[in-house]
Amino acid sequence: MFEQLVKEVISDISQREDRQRNRRDDAQHHFEYEVRYLLTELWKASKSIPFRESKINRNRNYYASQPERYGDSN
Repeated sequence: MFEQLVKEVISDISQREDRQRNRRDDAQHHFEYEVRYLLTELWKASKSIPFRESKINRNRNYYASQPERYGDSN
């Protein structure tokens, strides 16, 4: 059920994007991994008691400035 949700979200995002070219295979893998990770984190945050916000920082430079800490290969 969760995998179906992930596939639907990936499909929806891909349809809404205004891309001139397709992603490379490795970039597509990373994109799908990120969507799955974000949905998992949002689900965990919604089920926690007491309620918490997602721990994902939306500032793109936050993770780039700390590569040793956030060095996930995906």
